[in-house]
Amino acid sequence: MDDYLLRRMRTEAKAIFRESLRPVNPYGAVKNFVRLKDDQLILGVNAKSRTTIDLTQFDRIWIVGGGKATAPMAKANNKDLTFPSYPAVGQRYFANPLQG
Repeated sequence: MDDYLLRRMRTEAKAIFRESLRPVNPYGAVKNFVRLKDDQLILGVNAKSRTTIDLTQFDRIWIVGGGKATAPMAKANNKDLTFPSYPAVGQRYFANPLQG
């Protein structure tokens, strides 16, 4: 096997490996799955599997998690579900217990 072919195979193998890890990124997975639109919490990536929750039915929502992926998942949720992105809805529904 010549050097060019070997280098090309290694490069392609690395690209395949990197791509295979991307979907399991907990931060990215939550960013793609959880959205907030007005007073609606939208869960899902496509119309067939989407669930919508009317947040006006709740005073507060607590997000609880455990394990290695909890920190990046919480960071993804906290970024979009609290202020400053959605000040009225975020402050009303998604309280940060560490901030009081």
